[in-house]
Amino acid sequence: MIVLTIQLRYPALESLGDKSKGTETEKSTQHSVYYHALGTDPSTDRLIVSDPEHPDYNHNAQVSDDGKYCIISVSESTDPVNMLYVLPLEGQSLPAGELPELIKLATNFDSKYEYITNEGPIFYFLTNKDNALNGKVVSIDIRDGTVDKSKDVVPENPTDPLESYTCVDGNKLILGYLHNVSSALRIHDLTSGKLIKELDIPICSVGSLFGRKQMKEFYYRMTSFTLASRIVKYSFENDSEEIFRDAKLTNFNPDLFKVEQKFFTSKDGTQVPMFLVHRKDLKLDGTNPVFLYGYGGFNIPLGPSFSVSRIIFADNFRGVYALANLRGGGEFGEKWHKAGQRENKQNVFDDFHAAAEFLIKEKYTKDQDI
Repeated sequence: MIVLTIQLRYPALESLGDKSKGTETEKSTQHSVYYHALGTDPSTDRLIVSDPEHPDYNHNAQVSDDGKYCIISVSESTDPVNMLYVLPLEGQSLPAGELPELIKLATNFDSKYEYITNEGPIFYFLTNKDNALNGKVVSIDIRDGTVDKSKDVVPENPTDPLESYTCVDGNKLILGYLHNVSSALRIHDLTSGKLIKELDIPICSVGSLFGRKQMKEFYYRMTSFTLASRIVKYSFENDSEEIFRDAKLTNFNPDLFKVEQKFFTSKDGTQVPMFLVHRKDLKLDGTNPVFLYGYGGFNIPLGPSFSVSRIIFADNFRGVYALANLRGGGEFGEKWHKAGQRENKQNVFDDFHAAAEFLIKEKYTKDQDI
């Protein structure tokens, strides 16, 4: 039995001559996709996709949930846009036989497409096509369609960026959003896109969303300012959640601390969110030390996360940890990102300054010469 795998690699570099391996200075180009049979010499791998006219293109490939297709993404830079191809895999052998023709769904770098799952020839993708900057889910029939014939399944949410996804229990589409800088998990019907349920989760950041179509459950990891790490299992058999794994911390009582989110007004009138973490018995008399942190860049959202040093600061020094979600980050999608980059960079500093003024005005701390 021949076991075929999909391999991504560059062609071998030219002879190193007298150089030692690892000291070569040649540029690696012509990133390509190959069939590889386990246990065989890689030099016998069969080429699937390459683009000699564009040697700097990069390729990514994955096998569909049903094992019948290879989804190939082509990118030219770090921008989140890609071309999209599908290669049928059924009946393929190595090395004999001709490869079927690639199904080219997207041949321009104008949008991003991330494979979610497929039902036979009906494929589902996360995309920002048609200026859907927060992301949406579309379906494409690869038998006679391209991305231009895609159909919206779950439209773009105007305020909540779509961050993660998985498909479970045959037709349950689990979508992870960022809502007011805190994670939200929503269950949709795969075919219709109809919202079935939104999970009731606290202020937290959800990561490692995992599930497979044949599974009756999915898992996700959550963390927050007062929760180090927790893996939750959601079961569709009894529509219930349970703690699967929990990080236990000694000498720490999360019930002593308060997490709140406030919105303050920046210089140009924009409402900017900020998380505040402190002891519940803290007196807001303007005498508390405050650690104010912000970033505001590269479309990076700063959500709830756990830090021992912050807890020590809040507990032992009666301090307030303040996390300001400045423009330039990804807390509210691409519009929020662009509002704090390039010619709009001053907004980032104005937001940070306004955050400090808010903390003084609301008596979390006070202005003090150093």
